[in-house]
Amino acid sequence: MIRWKFQMAKVASIRPIKRKENMANLVAKQLIDLIVSGKFPAGERLPSEKELCEMFEVGRNTLREATRALNILGFIDIRVPEGMFVARSPDNFYTRKMQLSSKYGYDNVEELTEARIAIECAIVRLAAQKAGEAEKRKLYDIYRIMKETADHRERLAADAQFHMTIAEISQNGFLQQTLLLLLDGMNEWMAKVEIGAPTIKQTSTPQHEEIWKAIQENNPDLAVEKMRDHLTYVGEAFLEIEQKQ
Repeated sequence: MIRWKFQMAKVASIRPIKRKENMANLVAKQLIDLIVSGKFPAGERLPSEKELCEMFEVGRNTLREATRALNILGFIDIRVPEGMFVARSPDNFYTRKMQLSSKYGYDNVEELTEARIAIECAIVRLAAQKAGEAEKRKLYDIYRIMKETADHRERLAADAQFHMTIAEISQNGFLQQTLLLLLDGMNEWMAKVEIGAPTIKQTSTPQHEEIWKAIQENNPDLAVEKMRDHLTYVGEAFLEIEQKQ
């Protein structure tokens, strides 16, 4: 109890999460801010799951999603059964904060589309050059899920997996991590596109097939062309939806 009161006083700037969407992202953002500001210094133990849930006024699943993301990104270490600790990594937390800041505020769709085109065209060129038969089959299996599923959530998950699998095939860890951050921040507006324009999958799904075919043929130039066409189309579809709202 004493420790909990001490932590509450120390992180009095924590704001309970009220929004119903992207709650895990909002929790993650506040925790990153607390770490970057030094309120939770390197090596310090974080409050328990129960304490953090009470501070943020969120459920355990939401908190775990947020802390799992921070663990993957290297901000915290999760040790069983000891608890969660701020990472002792010598990496510059401020630099990480700057790199991740756009993840929580994708209001400029045009810039986001430009970023995706730049990153994913580089990725798909490498993937088309390096893809072997096993990688091609794996990518096709993911495409089939996108094509055949009637479940909206499953299709969105397969869409993201399709793009991340291309990144894996590229065998470039830096590009892969960059795309991971972009896709993670884009989940909300990708869902808006498909909800606001239900017919988009009639165009988007064949576009994914064209990308796969170019990789199947190990044709880098064609793969870049098809990826650019797809991302441009999706970006324009979102802009249209935003203008209607």
